[in-house]
Amino acid sequence: EEVVIALAPGGGRNIKQTMLTRLWPVENFIELIGRFVIDGPYRIVLIAGPDDGAVIQPILERYRQCIDTRALSFGEKASILRRCSLLVGNDSAPIHIAMAMGVPTYSLWGPTNPKRYGDPLPSHTRLFKEIECSPCYNDGEFPECNDNRCLKAITVNEVWQVLQAELPREIPRPAASENSVSVREFPADIISVPRAVPGNPSRPTA
Repeated sequence: EEVVIALAPGGGRNIKQTMLTRLWPVENFIELIGRFVIDGPYRIVLIAGPDDGAVIQPILERYRQCIDTRALSFGEKASILRRCSLLVGNDSAPIHIAMAMGVPTYSLWGPTNPKRYGDPLPSHTRLFKEIECSPCYNDGEFPECNDNRCLKAITVNEVWQVLQAELPREIPRPAASENSVSVREFPADIISVPRAVPGNPSRPTA
């Protein structure tokens, strides 16, 4: 049976405004997909909505094998998420939906405070880098920001290292560059390894 990996590269919206600075760079998602064996044991699903074209299209142009769910209903996306071994995504609705289903989730945080808004569940890993101006998002109000350094500081290498604890098969790991930052530099109270499911560590509970 193929292993399905979900990515949620979109989001950044609430009832007051659209906040693109809450998004991990799409180039990073593209590089992360490159770490998976696209034509091998992993099938990549992009969990996204109709308004996420700006981040989905560049991914599909690079990796046509990815499954685009923008046109699917909420129920259809939920059904797909149930089959996934894990989900990596921005602070957005798909993360919370996947958590409710027991799917191991890895959420990327920047302007928003993960201690306040990130659910502290055993299957949920919050990735966050503290810089001098973050978190800056406060109950729907968001200051002017043209450079989300807080999210850009989370590297693909760091995310990939964390995912190794959950991926059901060993994958060749690209050599770390001299400038890469160890995942241990994440705040210890934020980064955590998801709890394995007894008897089948690669699959979430039903």
